[in-house]
Amino acid sequence: MSLESARALPERALLDEMLAALDDESQIDRLVELFVIAPEPERARACERPLTEAQSRLLHRYAERMADLAARNASESRLFFGVTALVIENGRLGLDPVTRILVLLYDSARRITRDGELFRRAADRARPDLARILLGFAET
Repeated sequence: MSLESARALPERALLDEMLAALDDESQIDRLVELFVIAPEPERARACERPLTEAQSRLLHRYAERMADLAARNASESRLFFGVTALVIENGRLGLDPVTRILVLLYDSARRITRDGELFRRAADRARPDLARILLGFAET
């Protein structure tokens, strides 16, 4: 999908198109931005949309990289992007790998801020079982 055609799509269609075409980590920043501003029904639909195993792993690698970049650059936005990528992935490969990556993000968050707000904000957008895990990190 070209940038020009992407700009012509409504936000809803763009979120769907980006998820369908997700094949490169460079696309995830924009995907997260669209996800965050999308209305609740569209976010829920995005979280339930089928992803390939490769797409799920791409979101996992991105979140791991965001944990590293956040710690190195003291960047709360990188933390939020990493956590939100995991919300989009929605535990499709199981919650164990997501929890392992959340530990990395949490460790980075503890270096930057003592506030668990970013985990609470992400929990607002997550499915119930993932939201409980995120809230657990927010409260520690």
